[in-house]
Amino acid sequence: MYAAKEIHIIFDNCRPQERPVYSHIDAFLLLNAIVAHHINLITILVNHNLINMKDPQLYEKAILWAKRKGFNDLKANTENYDQPSSFTRQGIDTPLIPDITGQSLGGKHYVEIAMKGESEQDTVSKWKLFSAMANMKAGKLYLLAPKGHRAFTDKLVKKYNVDATVVNI
Repeated sequence: MYAAKEIHIIFDNCRPQERPVYSHIDAFLLLNAIVAHHINLITILVNHNLINMKDPQLYEKAILWAKRKGFNDLKANTENYDQPSSFTRQGIDTPLIPDITGQSLGGKHYVEIAMKGESEQDTVSKWKLFSAMANMKAGKLYLLAPKGHRAFTDKLVKKYNVDATVVNI
């Protein structure tokens, strides 16, 4: 069985009439391996905050909520906005970036779109960091829970005693 890279090299270097013929099973196995590899890469990138998989519409709702709340100097981890400051933990290379930050009444507030499916431990650690930063800057942490994610968010906030306000969006 050839690796995906070897198959590309074979196909790129052959004229169409010389390309090797594979059975349907070989083609299926190759395609399955390629898809599994891409899923693993995407999972790694998402888990390390190297790509943001949150729906842009959720960001639009969250930014609209923050504007209605009276926040100014908004920064968001999405297109068309300045990116909020990132934080790094000692011994861990990947930065933590809040979804949205904003100023209001002299305080700096942090806003996270709370979603199921992320690592519970990583999520709680991130929320606790943002909560501590908000408290130091006379602000609050707001966890915006889309439909279907509120119970998960409430459970984590209560279980791990996270100082945050949970809001439906």
